[in-house]
Amino acid sequence: ALEETGAADEALTAYKRVLVTKPADTTALLKLGTLYLAKGDAAGATEFMSQTVKQQPNSALAHLLLARAMIQAGNLASAESELGVLQRIMPDNELV
Repeated sequence: ALEETGAADEALTAYKRVLVTKPADTTALLKLGTLYLAKGDAAGATEFMSQTVKQQPNSALAHLLLARAMIQAGNLASAESELGVLQRIMPDNELV
């Protein structure tokens, strides 16, 4: 995949193109959120991870990455709320 070759900008463009025709594509939403998080763009990461969570409300990964984006943005109260959702999704996980 493009993001693995260091071509993050091309990957961003490619995943955004997917969303033009498939706006609810959770793979593209998740990948975009992850790429924005890696770039340090908390607002972009939060936007796409929020959309991912709406599409996949039981995705532990999506909630975790959304919490990370919120922490990166300095929105600790919202991040704590997302981590609470993560605990409800994975109650037996000691790492949560």
